[in-house]
Amino acid sequence: MANPREPRVSPFLAFFGDAEKAMNRYVGLIENSQIVSVERYGPGEVGKEGTVKIAAFTLNGQRVMCNDIPGEHNWTFTPAVSLYVENSDEEALAKYFEVLSKKGKVLMPLNEYPFSKKFAWVEDEFGVSWQLNITE
Repeated sequence: MANPREPRVSPFLAFFGDAEKAMNRYVGLIENSQIVSVERYGPGEVGKEGTVKIAAFTLNGQRVMCNDIPGEHNWTFTPAVSLYVENSDEEALAKYFEVLSKKGKVLMPLNEYPFSKKFAWVEDEFGVSWQLNITE
């Protein structure tokens, strides 16, 4: 357990209205995952009422934060930063690939590469980039 006085570092995903949908998809896909907390924008706040002001969830124990960014922005996710998932179960890896690439974009198909027996890189429908790798 980390010392509570030490900093906690977590990936943070900023969405444009899809935070809850994305969070539910990820938690439903990755084993041993759960939504920890969700705070929503209320009436008169800067964000659209009912959308995610701040939320925390875990993906197989890894804490991830997210929200719905209020207003318009000139940026979105980039594949230069991705969530890297390793699994020794080829069926599970294929399922991750199928679910995450549906309505998304395949950057590298699920295949054998010189650096991996089975690897894929996808951008899901929300714009989040995922690297999926089989472990021996």
